[in-house]
Amino acid sequence: MKALIPSFLACVFLSLTSQAQGVLVVGSEAGGTPEFVDVQAALEVAPEGAIILVRNGQYPGFVVDGQSVVITNDLQADLFGTAEFDSPIVVRNLAASQSVTLNGLSGLGSEPLVCEDNSGAIFLQSCFLVASTGQGNGPVIRDSDSVTIMQSTIRGGNESTILPCFPLCDPVSSSGFGLRAVRSNVQIYSSTLRGGNSVSAQIAGGPGLGVMDSEVLASGSTISGGFGYQAVPSSPFGACQSGGPGGNAVLLISGNPVLRTYDSDLNPGLGGQLAEAPCVNGPDGIALDIVDGSASVNAGPVRSFFAQSPVQEGEVLHESYSGEPGNLILLLFSATSIPAVGLDGIELPLHLGGNLFVQNRGFIPASGLKTKDLPISDLGAGLDGFSIYAQPVFLDLINQTTDLAPMRSLLFLDGSY
Repeated sequence: MKALIPSFLACVFLSLTSQAQGVLVVGSEAGGTPEFVDVQAALEVAPEGAIILVRNGQYPGFVVDGQSVVITNDLQADLFGTAEFDSPIVVRNLAASQSVTLNGLSGLGSEPLVCEDNSGAIFLQSCFLVASTGQGNGPVIRDSDSVTIMQSTIRGGNESTILPCFPLCDPVSSSGFGLRAVRSNVQIYSSTLRGGNSVSAQIAGGPGLGVMDSEVLASGSTISGGFGYQAVPSSPFGACQSGGPGGNAVLLISGNPVLRTYDSDLNPGLGGQLAEAPCVNGPDGIALDIVDGSASVNAGPVRSFFAQSPVQEGEVLHESYSGEPGNLILLLFSATSIPAVGLDGIELPLHLGGNLFVQNRGFIPASGLKTKDLPISDLGAGLDGFSIYAQPVFLDLINQTTDLAPMRSLLFLDGSY
């Protein structure tokens, strides 16, 4: 196994030298004194393009306002991280040249993530964003040119008596939306979205995805409506109650929205079950509720890419790829990311900008899954850490076709962290 040492990484590092920043640490381990007690305090002094490493713990939400930054959970985090935020994470006012990466963070409560008024690119990786019961909608993306969601879980809250969902409201549902996209461009890769469940017979489960005046692409993902209210049998205290309606997987509501899916499951929410006569089970939702706009549902195949992040000196970078057997993988690296760019004849968009570095990762075997482990050597003097962006190209040399897989932001840290 050959170490990933200066032969390649040094070339990439040198291209990043002018952008590399120190690492700001939020929270502490083993009761030590923290450098910063919360993310907002770190953001106030962070230079453009900084890395903020958040130790495991519970924190208040924060606002990224017109600032490039990478915010990542601690190295020992679980899949979705254990840096938990109990109030909204907000990303707003990014210029086209700026980008924000959120990696391994957990957000709870009403609208745990809000992206608004962004021209620059936003990347969510391995995040867990869930509205709590009675707290309405999951994340909302408004007026943002490029938001990419990768390997994340998103859920709306179970039915709430107060649900401020303007301007995207389903007239028959006040259970929370999983994700809402309003006047935005959104890409969803290998993620799970689900609407909130109903807790009263008259209310439907929430939609997994609501789209208004936006373009949304989903690949290798599962989008589900919330469950309807469970039927109630008769008892000495009252007559039976019928089950409530399940939520729709996707709601396209206005502004000529466009949805494209590749090998993704659109699951209607189940209506409330176990009714006894004369009551009845609730009706299931539907996969696609198209009030306005259009949807293209495609079988696939899915081409996926995963690499854990962050990774320290002396550790191993684990990469995995899935795609058509026999495809050649070329992994592209760049110091910069850009809002998603569609390319003629290629299903998924390009996210890399600036100068590109290329490494050959070999061919996809007959199983359709390829893995590669790359030891990470010393980053070099003066480099505490930095992120680079990677996106695979899949080449079918027989049929002479080219396809892209989703991008990942890769974060490398000095061993001292």
